[in-house]
Amino acid sequence: MATYKPRNILITGAAGFIASHVTNRLIRNYPDYKIVALDKLDYCSNLKNLNPSKSSSNFKFVEGDIGSADLVNYLLFTESIDTIMHFAAQTHVDNSFGNSFEFTKNNIYGTHVLLEACKVTGQIRRFIHVSTDEVYGETDEDAIVGNHEASQLLPSNPYSATKAGAEMLVMAYGRSYGLPVITTRGNNVYGPNQFPEKLIPKFILLAMRGMVLPIHGDGSNVRSYLYCEDVAEAFEVILHRGEVGHVYNIGTKKERRVIDVAKDICKLFLMDPEKSIEFVENRPFNDQRYFLDDQKLKNLGWSERVIWEEGLKKTIDWYTKHPNWWGDVSGALLPHPRMLMIPGGRHFDFEELNRMSHPWSYLYCEDVAEAFEVILHRGEVGHVYNIGTKKERRVIDVAKDICKLFLMDPEKSIEFVENRPFNDQRYFLDDQKLKNLGWSERVIWEEGLKKTIDWYTKHPNWWGDVSGALLPHPRMLMIPGGRHFDFEEPNRMSHVNVPKLPNGKSKL
Repeated sequence: MATYKPRNILITGAAGFIASHVTNRLIRNYPDYKIVALDKLDYCSNLKNLNPSKSSSNFKFVEGDIGSADLVNYLLFTESIDTIMHFAAQTHVDNSFGNSFEFTKNNIYGTHVLLEACKVTGQIRRFIHVSTDEVYGETDEDAIVGNHEASQLLPSNPYSATKAGAEMLVMAYGRSYGLPVITTRGNNVYGPNQFPEKLIPKFILLAMRGMVLPIHGDGSNVRSYLYCEDVAEAFEVILHRGEVGHVYNIGTKKERRVIDVAKDICKLFLMDPEKSIEFVENRPFNDQRYFLDDQKLKNLGWSERVIWEEGLKKTIDWYTKHPNWWGDVSGALLPHPRMLMIPGGRHFDFEELNRMSHPWSYLYCEDVAEAFEVILHRGEVGHVYNIGTKKERRVIDVAKDICKLFLMDPEKSIEFVENRPFNDQRYFLDDQKLKNLGWSERVIWEEGLKKTIDWYTKHPNWWGDVSGALLPHPRMLMIPGGRHFDFEEPNRMSHVNVPKLPNGKSKL
């Protein structure tokens, strides 16, 4: 098994819970690695989490936001970053129900900024994206096999939806630009340093104050919990032995109901569960169970070391010794809904393309409008409907059909230009579910194409000046307001403010 050896690692969200344990572990075990820790120090981050690393010569902390393209590009260039471990995210499910836009901004846009910077620099040898088991959605209560890495993603809350969205971007950049990406999906983690909005530290701090422990719903929800040091070791293993393009579940098959977690904490604090546990209003949607298959990670040599009873005692001991680590956390200890703690080119000959041109499926607009009419009136809540046709046409054949109707010679009228960075070979939908609602395609290709050409012939100026849109990719960007910009202009206009040397030259 090949071992990857990074040199300069950027860890985003490094002052947060899991990332700080990973950072401290790598600093401790690999003095030859340079670690650049980036964190905007949001409410759930704490510089004290990095105390074990701050005096190390191979450690550097930068306060900043992954949403700043200037900062991210600057760090990648000046620190010669070759590896990114991307932990930074908004992660609390309860908050996502009341402040979902912040989750989209941090989890999707922030990830996109990082990926684009990686594409531009071209120097990244590993991009490890940290996701969550919640992207799978809830597992059947009677399932004996957990979700594996190829399982369908069915997120059920705004938090997990944004993490799934970020995963799609990571996968797309891996496929389109060859970015060496690895994705992890982990179950619940507990241990020292965790901000007490999460279940276990919240219950511990409430128990320390002699307060009741609030449980959403009836407490029957099942979760798996891993101790933070086991998770840090998992990331250490994935960093060095994980395969590019793969996904790894970080989990345990040892499950506990939320009510049993509360009872275990009550027991260690000598509290009567009957008097110390309170059932409160449930979340808008609370997944009943998450269950992961972690065999793929075990095949890399990782295994869980800290059992639940030992880890819980260690965690309680730490919070007992550090009651003021997070300052005033009274807002975080309230049950949901609670206050939000969010601060402010290659060319091809004609016959080659003729053989390889991609097949697509095309539906006439009126057929699609009718499909939406049917779904509006007969579609079932919670369901997904494909709107498609099984009649496929290669792009080259579409071009030839249009040439034929305009009496043009395809050999002289079709030009093959540089392809997209990644061009999917085929999309093909099963539309039977929609047909079961009573919909069917009415307009055949030949009829629809003639209607379309007739409309554009009669309305040549419908869209005004569209000269930019008629250029092949990469083409001019058509910015609202009438201005047309050259494709490269935004790159020239995007400024990176970097420090100047005494001679006035940029460090870059």
